[in-house]
Amino acid sequence: MRGCRVIIILLLAFNSAAAQDIKGFWSGTLFNDSTGRYQSYEVVIGNRGNKYEAVTRTQFFVNDASYFAIKRASVKISGNKIIITDLTALFENYPVNAPKGIRQLNVLMLADDSLRGPFVTNTTKKYSEVTGNVFLQKKSEKAGEELAALLNNSKQKGVRKSNTPPAKTLAAPGKIMLPAAERTLRKTEVQATVFFNSDTLRLSLYDNGIVDGDTVTILVNDKIILAKQALGNLPVYYNLIIPETEDSVLLLMYAENLGSIPPNTGLLIIQEGSKRTELRLSGNLQQNAAILFKRKRIIKNGTDYNR
Repeated sequence: MRGCRVIIILLLAFNSAAAQDIKGFWSGTLFNDSTGRYQSYEVVIGNRGNKYEAVTRTQFFVNDASYFAIKRASVKISGNKIIITDLTALFENYPVNAPKGIRQLNVLMLADDSLRGPFVTNTTKKYSEVTGNVFLQKKSEKAGEELAALLNNSKQKGVRKSNTPPAKTLAAPGKIMLPAAERTLRKTEVQATVFFNSDTLRLSLYDNGIVDGDTVTILVNDKIILAKQALGNLPVYYNLIIPETEDSVLLLMYAENLGSIPPNTGLLIIQEGSKRTELRLSGNLQQNAAILFKRKRIIKNGTDYNR
């Protein structure tokens, strides 16, 4: 009963206002009050006829392993409130079976290109409710990436387990050059710019969610550092050393295939001291995904303190 009361309170929490089109890809975080931790949270919203529907992905890390759950969800609009409710699980790779009968309800306020508000799970005989907050920003009008493919085929029944991840490996720098013909056949899109101060960055590369056979070659300034590597739920590590004389570095993800769920997607975690940055890359056979690293120089009284 307590869970029902919380849901009713959440539904009445906001005043009604005019809604706008919410289709597209939303990305952000979920804060769990019970654990006191943030988790990566993504939502793709589409529509069938005059009804909205969604696919959600929750992702977290334990001992460097990436765990996730992807669920089909219903979407209702009440003024400026976007109500997203879990329906069925599509994929998950938890080390133990997830509890059955647990559904999450988000009551989010739409403001410009962001969604934010509380969530609550239902109470069962075995589990108490869990509460927290969700914050999402709209990344694209298109319901893109692999979640879009799941959205289009979200009527499937049963939970599919993700494939077994490859073992952890340490990427070694190489001197092999990708043939110029291969580089020029595809366009390159810089999908993020990262500013850094340190000369060494710790990179960890995963498949972004479902392990579906994505294989990539990673290049730094046109030199291959990782060749034809299958991506999984365990990281591939690389220490990126950037000489003091270099102010920028281009990291490029070249898709060797599209996996079973196109496009080819990767999750790159960049560790610089205590600073942690998570970036999601998406490429295909026509376009490379890239990240531009730029040195953030500290200049005081005419002195460059990065040198």
